[in-house]
Amino acid sequence: EIIRKYIKTSANGNKYAVLASTFGELTWEKPTYSDFQVLSRESEYAGWTLVNGYALNHATVSTHRLESDIRSISKFNKFVEDNGFKLNTEGGILKGQGTPQARWF
Repeated sequence: EIIRKYIKTSANGNKYAVLASTFGELTWEKPTYSDFQVLSRESEYAGWTLVNGYALNHATVSTHRLESDIRSISKFNKFVEDNGFKLNTEGGILKGQGTPQARWF
């Protein structure tokens, strides 16, 4: 119901999704805090998307393919943080640590 409410106010805003995300704008009306809270309880991603729209959510870097001394994930994370970026610690900085792919690092 909440998602439909905001999609309805967006009208044809999805045509301008790239432009909106470039300028950090939403294609729907500014969400209420209570709508954000309700969606976040269902899905952290849904709440995030309601507030941030089409903006970049995350990035993936294959550190093992880097041609530098920051090929290890811990050195890469330190490099990122040393350059002013805050890493998401929700659920641990490394997501999926128990998966076979995560053990490759």
